[in-house]
Amino acid sequence: MSSLDSRRMPIFPLGTPLLPSQLLPLQVFERRYVDMFAEPSMDRGDEFGVVLIERGNEVGGGEVRTLTGCTAAVLEIHREQDGKAALLSMGAERFKVDQWLPDDPYPLAEITMDPDPPADHLTIEDLAGAAREATSTASLACELGGPPVPVDLEWSGDPVIRLWQLCLMAPLGALDRHQLLCSPDATTRLSLLVDLMSAQRVLLEARLQ
Repeated sequence: MSSLDSRRMPIFPLGTPLLPSQLLPLQVFERRYVDMFAEPSMDRGDEFGVVLIERGNEVGGGEVRTLTGCTAAVLEIHREQDGKAALLSMGAERFKVDQWLPDDPYPLAEITMDPDPPADHLTIEDLAGAAREATSTASLACELGGPPVPVDLEWSGDPVIRLWQLCLMAPLGALDRHQLLCSPDATTRLSLLVDLMSAQRVLLEARLQ
C-alpha cells in the first residue's frame, strides 16, 4: 500500500459496526467524544473512524476494539453550548488499525485504508437472488417484532454499493455484520451474506413454529 493510504484518525468505538453507505446518527455527550467533535477539523465533510467494540461498553472507556472499521463522513453537525453535539454521518471506506495511540483525550489510531479490489465482474444481476432473500428474511424478522422492511430505499446502480445495502437490509447481528465488513472482496462478501441469511432464516422459522 502507498503511504498515502495511511493516516491518523479519531475513532468512535460502537457496539455495532458501521458499513459503507450506512447512515449513522450520533448523540455526543461523553467527555472524550465531546472533545473529539469540538476539534476545528471535525465539521461537515470531515471524517472519523468507527470500530466495533468486542468487549466492554460504549460509555466509560476501557473497551476492547476490533482492528477493522469504516470511516464515517460527517453530513451534518449541531453543537450545543455545553459542548454536546448531534450529528449525522455516513459510512464511507473500510480501514485497518495499524496502531492504537493513547486515548488523550479521545481514541486515536494510525490506520491504513483497505478498500475492496476492483469488482468489475460483479453485476446487479448477480445480486438478484441475494436481494430476494434479504427482503424475504427481513420481512420474516419483521413478523417477529423486528424493524420494518424499508420500502422507499433508493438502490444504488453500483453493484458493490448495492451489496452493502443488502448487507444492511439483512436482519443480522453485530458480529455477522462485522464479518461482512472484513470480507476481502465483494464476491466473497456476497457468498458470506447468502450463507448468513440462510442460517438466520432457519433461526427465524424455528421461532415461528
